[in-house]
Formats: sequence, structure tokens, C-alpha cells
Amino acid sequence: MPFALNAKFYTESVLLQRDVEVVFEGADKSGNLYGQVNEAGSAVRVSENLLRMGYAKTVAWSMQMTSNASVLRATEKSAMKARVGIWHDYVPNPNAAVASTDVYQARVVEIFSGDVIIVADDETGDFRRVCFASLRAPKLGRGSDRDMPVAWEAREYLRQRLIGRRVKVSVDYQRKPQPESPMKDIMSYATITKDRGGKENTEEDIGMGLVAGGFVSLIRHRSDEERARNYEQYVQLEKEATNAKKGIHSDKNIPVRRVNDLTGSENKKRNKDMLSSFADSGPHKGILEYASTGSRYRIYLPSQSCILALALKGVRCPVPSRTLHGESAAQPGQPFGDEALHFVKLSFLQRDVQVDISSVDKTGAFLGTVRLPGQTPQAPMIDIGLSLLSHGYASLNEFFDPDRDEGGQIYSKTQEEAKAADKGIWKDYKVQEAAAQKEVEAQQAAGQVRGRMS
Repeated sequence: MPFALNAKFYTESVLLQRDVEVVFEGADKSGNLYGQVNEAGSAVRVSENLLRMGYAKTVAWSMQMTSNASVLRATEKSAMKARVGIWHDYVPNPNAAVASTDVYQARVVEIFSGDVIIVADDETGDFRRVCFASLRAPKLGRGSDRDMPVAWEAREYLRQRLIGRRVKVSVDYQRKPQPESPMKDIMSYATITKDRGGKENTEEDIGMGLVAGGFVSLIRHRSDEERARNYEQYVQLEKEATNAKKGIHSDKNIPVRRVNDLTGSENKKRNKDMLSSFADSGPHKGILEYASTGSRYRIYLPSQSCILALALKGVRCPVPSRTLHGESAAQPGQPFGDEALHFVKLSFLQRDVQVDISSVDKTGAFLGTVRLPGQTPQAPMIDIGLSLLSHGYASLNEFFDPDRDEGGQIYSKTQEEAKAADKGIWKDYKVQEAAAQKEVEAQQAAGQVRGRMS
């Protein structure tokens, strides 16, 4: 093989018939020992020099045994860039990930899966999709597909620790999506940390918790690929999780979450039949999983093992803009539709909620109220419909009767206060109302003139 004799000559020149120090670091299944061999009392590290001169490559599976894997990988990467030894004709993969030093603060808006989150950049307010660097979680079921084992547990681990919290996103590398992928934007792979609190002001690497709990597997990168900055620590944590048979490393039959989907219009009759059961057994504890508008949601009820479509009773938000499948340009929505949806995503998406169901609309969606628990046990619950009304992001349905609905007077009063303050959709309400009144008066005056002429 090319450079095999060069490697042999160098090793013999520094080790042959010398006093050496041997450090045993592991063994394979066949009992072969692996470790480091260096000249006694010398600062020369043979393995590092072999890599530096391009006379050797790292081996992923045995690298897990050594304590200086990061140094060896960095040395090999420098040899690749210098194109020395076996790397003399090395050509980087044009589709390979590119290292990044981008760091920013953000708030977590959504947990897409156990290895992907959506954050709102503190500086720009833009929503960004971020993947955990070097980690891969089991896939959640979409549509009729079932979850993979531990997929739900991985997502819940992140949701309970991150949703609505501020984090630091340290991008380790970026990668272009594959041509067949529906994703068109460059994907960012990052180390996500959050403040532990306390006087020490230390940061917690969320990825370490995922690996230690057996919620994710570690990606085995090629030697020329970028990886998470704490990759070597991840390797050690994965060993410990594997030995403890945690999560995906368990040798037991792991139960998988089953969900009864009640969101489609085909469930209209079924939902009407189930209405009395839901109404009588409420309120229900759930998770607000998705918002299509500021007032229409999909809510998961763990105790009922179902996910249902729910619209806020008596409250309606403007329709937001949306991009249809296969179209590049978004269809414009109604005024303040995007703002209402943005507000709900930032404040309520994927939070634990309390749901009271009262009826079913003509599309088969349930109607009811959704409340968020207060930040302390003594704090009052937050009514999402009331919050939308107070910010001017919603209006009361024309059929809403404040005298018949519980809390209706508060809803009506809150809407009037938003109108008086010119908030949201009521910003130009007084001007529009005055213009409409003038038009009515003009039509009435024109009618009187025609009456006299006849």
C-alpha cells in the first residue's frame, strides 16, 4: 500500500529496540489489545506523528477506547488539509458539512423531535430550525405511522426542559440538504446549552442529557467530517448508557405510544358521538401540539390517548398567510393573522394546557376553552382566548352571547378595552366605523332625495 513502508520505517526508527512505555486502553471481542506505545521518557507521541505525516488514518470504532481521540482527529484533519502522505490526492466532499462559528441566543418555540428544535432568534426574531450536532433520535410517527421506540420519550425530555426557555445555540457545522429532501434551506447542527442557574453561572449541554439517558444515538462520522464540539464526552456517555441498558440501548421490549387521531373531517360523526363523554369528564390535561391559526389547534390528550382539532369557543383570529404545497410564494392572509399565530407559537405552543370542551363545529372540530397553568400553584390560569382578545389579535364570534356563556362578560369587556386602545385588528377600527357611518348616512340622504323627486 502507498506509504506503508514509510510508516513502518518511522515506527522502527523511534521504537525498535528502545525502552518503551505501553498504555493499554481496551480490547476487542477477539482479545486483541489496543493502546499507546511511546519511547520511555520521550515527549514524542508515535500515533500523533504518524497521523501528522499522513502515514495513518484514525479508526472510528477503536477511537472510542482512547482518551486523546480529539487530539488524534485534529491531527488527522490537519494532514488532510496539508495533503501529505496518503492524503496527497485528497479531494473534500463537495456535499460535506462546513464548520461554523455562529453563536446566538434564542428562545425555544417548538420541539420537532428528539434531535431537532425550532428557536426564535433573540436578535432578529426569526424562527430557525436547529439540529443537535452528531446526535440522531428515533423518529416520531407522522400521519398514520407509529412512533419508533423511545421517540416520544426523547421529545418529551426536550419539551419539559426547553420549551419557552432561552438557550445558547453554538453552531458546529452546516450542511446543504439532499436534492430529494423537501428542506431547501441550509441545515444547522449545533450544541444547545442553557444556564443552570445559581451563583456558578455554568451552562448545561442538553445533548449530554440526551446521550446519557439513552434517548439518542451518536453519529459515527467519517474522519473528514465535522462533529459536535463535545463529541468525545458524548462517546463516553453513550458507553455508560449502553452498559446501563438505558433507553434505545435496552434489551427489553420497549412500549410504543399509540395515538387515536380525531382531527380529520372524516371523524365528524365520531366526534359528535364522543362530545358528551369529553364534556362531562373535563377539564382535560393536554399538550397544545400545533396551531394553524391563532385560534385553531391540535391538542394531544395523554389520558385519552388521542389528538383532536379544537377551535376556541366564541373567539376568532384572522387567517394567517400560508404557503401551499408546491408553491414558492406565500398566499397573503388577513391583517394581523400572522401576528396572532406568532403570538400563540411564542406563548402557548407545546405547553401543558387544560381543555374544557363544549361542542363540535360543522367541520368536526371541537369547540372549547384552553387555559395555561400559572407559573406558580397560586397564580391564576391563563385563558388563551382572553389573551388573544386583550392583545387585539382576535374578535368575538358574531353569534357569541356574553350572557349565556360562562365568563362571557369578561370576554366582551376585554374586547371593548382592546378596541378603545386601538390594539391589533382594532387599530383603525374607529376610522373605519366613522367611514361606514358616513356611507350609511349618505345612502339614507340619497334615498330621501329620490323620494322627494318622485
